[in-house]
Amino acid sequence: MNISTIESAPLLGQPRAATQSPSDPLRFSMGVALVVFATYFFTTSRLNENLQALGLFSLLGSIVFIDQIARTWWVWVIIALSLAAGIAMRPLDVPNHHILLTYIAIAIALCLSAPEDQRIPLLQHNARWLIVALMGIATLQRLFQPTFMSGDYISYEIVTGGFLYPLLKLLPETSSIIHENREIAESFRNSPPSETASVALVSPFPMLPLLAKAFVAVIIAIEAWICIAMWARPKWIVTHLSILAFAVSLAVIRQELTFISVVCMLGLLTCDPQWRKLRWTYGISAALFAAAVVKTVNLPEPLQ
Repeated sequence: MNISTIESAPLLGQPRAATQSPSDPLRFSMGVALVVFATYFFTTSRLNENLQALGLFSLLGSIVFIDQIARTWWVWVIIALSLAAGIAMRPLDVPNHHILLTYIAIAIALCLSAPEDQRIPLLQHNARWLIVALMGIATLQRLFQPTFMSGDYISYEIVTGGFLYPLLKLLPETSSIIHENREIAESFRNSPPSETASVALVSPFPMLPLLAKAFVAVIIAIEAWICIAMWARPKWIVTHLSILAFAVSLAVIRQELTFISVVCMLGLLTCDPQWRKLRWTYGISAALFAAAVVKTVNLPEPLQ
């Protein structure tokens, strides 16, 4: 086997090794998926934080004893309908990962309604193309956004704490400037609309425009690379290492923990059953990032 390529799964119809159980990989994948979805539901509810945590861990604890619910297609239909109802009620005010989770829930429901020997291959196929669509659309969207391509959006996010804040907060003086900028920006946003009003924000360090443009190039390159790699070489180890590196770097730069857990979950769903180490890496990463959403660091939310 080529060291840069992950061995493909047995074809449908071929006998499996006696030591492999067809349901075990599916059980693990659906359990992780349910963790990610449950976390999103509880952390976006209007419950008290302690009640959110109690309800979430009660549900996750039940998976150990009733894991069959995660492999039942109609459970995922209910999840998909719940997410779709949220979109219908707030079509202009739902985060991107809410829409992505809706598509994933629909895909999982369709796969679980298929015959048992086709479920894992269908999950792999659907997850692969969801990643391609996700990264492809993200790349095209950025390419056609003048404020992003110019670096203005990244610059604004940096000076108001929406980008690089997990690193910049370690510098007291820089962190203070960011908090001041954020207060000014929030005050400006809450002021009456005006065609002539403007606001000046302070750069926390020199050469900010150059740094912002460098990040623009890197972000587009990484997202385009993952799209192309997953499209052309879904079984290449470099493709999956790129996804994991993207998740880790995003956690350091922006800490969009829910989105990161969703990306790791999709990576898991693309894996063949025998890719045990990679599956565990994806699964543990998705669960840890999802758990971090419940009790996360008090970081400022990026302004819209």
